[in-house]
Amino acid sequence: MDVADELVADLLRAMPESGLKRGKVVSLIREKEVPDNPGNRRLPKGMDAEDFLEHLIHQGIFHPGTGGELSCPIPSLRSWHIQRGSENQEELYRTAGQASRRTFGSAAA
Repeated sequence: MDVADELVADLLRAMPESGLKRGKVVSLIREKEVPDNPGNRRLPKGMDAEDFLEHLIHQGIFHPGTGGELSCPIPSLRSWHIQRGSENQEELYRTAGQASRRTFGSAAA
């Protein structure tokens, strides 16, 4: 999951807590994925959106409800994934900013 934690966070942020039908979740995964993102907004290698959804179901992140909607059944798990993705995104920006300052400083010297 580490390679897609920002994608999972974006997905959970965009989904209503009541859930979405399977096809809508797959579409949302495709919409939120950024394949060439330097962060973790891409699908794991060798997976497409449907494979990734199956993986999320297998990991317990999504569970089918009585109406067939998929949702995150544990509010604290949902919050944890959203926070984890946000923290990794902030770290990426912080690291990228430090690298650009080092590059700029070394070019000027």
